[in-house]
Amino acid sequence: MALLTSCCFTGHRPKDLPEGGNRDKPAARRLILRLKETVEQLSAQGTQDFYCGGALGFDTWAAQAVLEQRDRAPIRLHLILPYWGQESAWGPSDQAEYQRILRAANEVRILSERYYPGCMQARNRALVDRAACVIGYCVKKGGGTAYTLAYARQQGRRIILLSAMEDQLEMNF
Repeated sequence: MALLTSCCFTGHRPKDLPEGGNRDKPAARRLILRLKETVEQLSAQGTQDFYCGGALGFDTWAAQAVLEQRDRAPIRLHLILPYWGQESAWGPSDQAEYQRILRAANEVRILSERYYPGCMQARNRALVDRAACVIGYCVKKGGGTAYTLAYARQQGRRIILLSAMEDQLEMNF
């Protein structure tokens, strides 16, 4: 297999994550563990650059996993954000974690000064365009995550889909 030096993430917002994104519940903990294990495995195989979109939910968990692994390996977290101030409607604790991740990232790129229709899709394409591999969590046939995975397939990217099910670690296709 070819060396995958870059990877990006795509996944749902909290309401569509296991247990509604409550990281203290068993299914959410399993998904977070699989995410961390995948980042660790890719890092051990030579992946150095991890690209994340900075949204609530899976993106936040992915950024946290990369930052945790970065303490043990020479990897970099790159944030590609759709527009300035995307966190403005989030709750205080989510905003605080977002700011912590922004400060800790190796690079932050903001695609637009303000929201516009299509800015999320532009962010998703920018993530895939920079990555050889996409790590995803997708349980819906529509929406941004499904769009991003379809775009990644069209671009010939390796896709690793994670599962929160007890008996399934990951699916590759």
